[in-house]
Amino acid sequence: MVITESFNETVTTELARLLNPYRREKTLIFAANNEHADLVVKKLKEAFENAGAEIDDDAILKITGKTYQVAKAVARFKNEDYPNIVVTVDLLSTGVDVPEICNLVFLRRVRSRILFEQMMGRATRLADHIGKEVFHIYDAVRMYEALEDVTEMRPVVTNLQTTLDQLAGELELIHDEQTAQQQIEQLVAKLVRKQKTIAAREENNRHFEHLSGGKSPEQFIRELREKPTPEAVEMARHHRLLFAAVDQMKREAYPQLISEHVDAWQENTQGYGTAQKPADYLESLRHFIEDNRNKITALDLLCTRPAALTRKSLQELRAILSEHGYTEEYVRSAWKNARNEDIAADIIAYIRALAIGTAVESPRQRLDRAFKVLKAARPWTKIQSDWLDRIRTQLEKETLLDKELFEREPFKADGGYQRLNKIFQNDLDFVIKTINENLFSQAG
Repeated sequence: MVITESFNETVTTELARLLNPYRREKTLIFAANNEHADLVVKKLKEAFENAGAEIDDDAILKITGKTYQVAKAVARFKNEDYPNIVVTVDLLSTGVDVPEICNLVFLRRVRSRILFEQMMGRATRLADHIGKEVFHIYDAVRMYEALEDVTEMRPVVTNLQTTLDQLAGELELIHDEQTAQQQIEQLVAKLVRKQKTIAAREENNRHFEHLSGGKSPEQFIRELREKPTPEAVEMARHHRLLFAAVDQMKREAYPQLISEHVDAWQENTQGYGTAQKPADYLESLRHFIEDNRNKITALDLLCTRPAALTRKSLQELRAILSEHGYTEEYVRSAWKNARNEDIAADIIAYIRALAIGTAVESPRQRLDRAFKVLKAARPWTKIQSDWLDRIRTQLEKETLLDKELFEREPFKADGGYQRLNKIFQNDLDFVIKTINENLFSQAG
């Protein structure tokens, strides 16, 4: 409701430190309204300029319902390098698929957890072509705190204070057709009461038609009323964003309020699920390892005989850890924040450090040691030495070495395991064994 220039300047200054406008990853920033979006664009460009970053003027763009040629602007965001930072209100909160979105910034609050999750969904698409492994959420308005105690469980009641969005959300909890039909009738009745509010402003009408797929309020209400109950329920579920928008529509255009109070950046904090501190998160991982070493074979091998691991078992272990909230990105961040050690290690190194007390090493350090031992083990021909370099290059993208690796590209095109085994005089297994044994050979 109130635009505070100092707040936006403070946040955009910090964003200019956190974001890289030259990378292929994209950023989506949610502002409160059109005027706020204009201010954020202006302040963000100034922040990058003050930080010494010379960026193209098209790199940062506002896309809202008032943007000229909205469809073309959205298409550019989806298909072109620029813009790679977009400021919006709610136009892109659902229905826009831009896999390259790696950063979401919240500069506005929403009242609906479902809408919030839909907005977060803009960043969940896979984008292997840019090496996307994670996405980041920058929450400058304490959205998590605001929605922490909010659930989708709401009593089904006829209440004038109940919002359209709440009524639609309650349909998820209703499993008998009669009660669902009563809920649809409440939705229709409330929409009818909202018609005057929608009609009072042209902006409200445009917004309604945009979110309803081109239907007027009268058409939408008639269709919702006349559909069979299961179809009406499905229609309501698919229009949660519309209901949330109508809930917030006003009959009159209120003047934009401006505050001139001064804000200052305090800190960036990262959440770790239920853990309050990064050290707590690491301790919970240590307990998970202790409790599951005898249950998860790959976890026990990783702690005792890592050379016996296979790539498949390691992939399965990563999946299990991720299901329990222990991802490589989170563990690395917690380690850095808890121990003030910024090491580009993988989750294997962190697990062994927590379980048996080994020093945390980066994959490059492990490879240096393993290949130093391997190259000193015997004389190698020039051809063999060049192949060892190629194997090392590939291992920088992998974790373990096994026969299967040689049956995939880039080795498959060169004859795979059988040809390389001949090149190494039928002793490629020695190469595999020596590398794997020395990847984790440091003492605990």
